[in-house]
Amino acid sequence: MHAQDIVYHQDGSFDLTIGPRPQATNTLLQSGMAPIGLVLHLYDGAITSLPEDGAQALPAITVGTEGPGCGS
Repeated sequence: MHAQDIVYHQDGSFDLTIGPRPQATNTLLQSGMAPIGLVLHLYDGAITSLPEDGAQALPAITVGTEGPGCGS
């Protein structure tokens, strides 16, 4: 999945669902219960893209609590 393929929220964040059924937005389909590995590539943006107050928001990854295997 590439950044150009992601459906973003108005604040610039996005959700990604991994599972056997497609969801309304960003979904990686996975059948079965075999463990999977994910790789997230982060590329540093230009310093000119910072907000005027200089605040930086670092990426955060959270694990959902719904569905089989979540939170483990």
